[in-house]
Amino acid sequence: MPIDPERRKAAEDACTNLWQEAFKKLGITAEKRAKELKDMGFSDVRDYFKVTDEGDLRALPFEKIKNGKTKAIKRIRQTVTQSETEGVIKVHTEYEFYDKLAVLKEISDLCGDRPAEKQRHEFDLPDNVSVSINIGEKPEKSE
Repeated sequence: MPIDPERRKAAEDACTNLWQEAFKKLGITAEKRAKELKDMGFSDVRDYFKVTDEGDLRALPFEKIKNGKTKAIKRIRQTVTQSETEGVIKVHTEYEFYDKLAVLKEISDLCGDRPAEKQRHEFDLPDNVSVSINIGEKPEKSE
């Protein structure tokens, strides 16, 4: 049985109001959400790695990462190995980051400035001239 559109709208509004009230009680503001997205979307790989004198790329220890920069890290994987013969302990650290492009798209959506989807417009002008305009596509190569 289909749901009455008015009842559906009332239920959606009630849910939205509950979420808004919960966010307000927790102090989750639009500004805080925007800052969180900014910190994730505009992170720089140089904040998490260093280049050694030998030219190798090494992950910085977690405690060396600047305050606030850890928001872009989705997961940390650390492997500790010890050589039985030499007794040397080797620590290998990997950082997995949130999808930067997805975060930037989310920011664009929230700002309302997503690029136009692909569109094609065709029309005829006087004197048998046809015009075709492609928006969001690379121009076709003419031979």
